[in-house]
Amino acid sequence: MKEPLRKKGAIFVNGFLETGRVYLTSGFQPPYDGELGKQLRVSAEGQAYATGGSIQHIFLNEKLDAEEKKKLIDKIFKLPVNYITLTPTRSFCNDCGYAVTGELTQCPKCGSKDIMIYSRIIGYVRPIVKGGKEGIIIDPKKGIYDGEEQYWRDERRADWLTRDKFTKDKFESIEELEELVML
Repeated sequence: MKEPLRKKGAIFVNGFLETGRVYLTSGFQPPYDGELGKQLRVSAEGQAYATGGSIQHIFLNEKLDAEEKKKLIDKIFKLPVNYITLTPTRSFCNDCGYAVTGELTQCPKCGSKDIMIYSRIIGYVRPIVKGGKEGIIIDPKKGIYDGEEQYWRDERRADWLTRDKFTKDKFESIEELEELVML
């Protein structure tokens, strides 16, 4: 019989504690189906037990200047979060060439729906989906972005839609979180 995740003291291990056959995974990812403050709280709790193998990915849905990035990083590292990535989401219009940091499904310059959205997945930036003439839609059955061309697997595209991407108005939720975390 397989034994599920168990807790011994304050350290979580997988495997069989009785036989000593335990193993470590290369990392863990907290669930992303919530607002950024919740994501950071879960990461802070998990990363407090880790010396590596866990990273909090924060996707930027608008351009931040250097001072805003510094403010964001300073606020996050007041929590017991050890590792983060800041990844800008980029959208490009395939018709007029308009480019912006953020997630668009229609070009504000020419009105085209032929948009390509890029972001980082596992260490490198690549397209998520290309809209084509019909544009990018959310498939209601699968809960994913769909378009003329898909570059990420269905599971990744579904995960992408549930992520709370960072915008400047989210600074407040991080400030509230700081008050809840005992350092």
